[in-house]
Amino acid sequence: MLDGRRLTINERAAKLFTSAGCGDYAAVQEVLEQDKDLLREVDHDGLFAGWNCLHWCAQQGHVEVAKLLMDEAEVLGIESPTLVDMQDKEGDTPLHIAVSWGHAELARMMISRNADVKIRNDKRKTALDLATEGAGFRKQLKEFARISSA
Repeated sequence: MLDGRRLTINERAAKLFTSAGCGDYAAVQEVLEQDKDLLREVDHDGLFAGWNCLHWCAQQGHVEVAKLLMDEAEVLGIESPTLVDMQDKEGDTPLHIAVSWGHAELARMMISRNADVKIRNDKRKTALDLATEGAGFRKQLKEFARISSA
């Protein structure tokens, strides 16, 4: 309930997405206790169209919340790979998002839970491709910082 009124499905899904993105374990747990089917919802209209709750969580690297989401998905009968492998409007999975944002621990956990590392996004990139590119970018930043401080 919000301000004494019942939340619509879109409001509840938004609360799940926001809570997952903020890493608020208790809030995610509370939302899922009320309606586990929200795990099937995706953001259709927002800036990140096609993102599910795990995409939001992956962007910020919240490992414990990701485990909770994947565990609850399994209880509901949504296998973790299904939740983990859901592609957004650009073809990115939560694994792509985690890797793009440099969240190695979360990426390792997703892979250990059978995330498909061979899925390609609309740019034909796998999560490994993005990790390699990201590592190169981080190396360039370190080199720039070294040169700039000299």
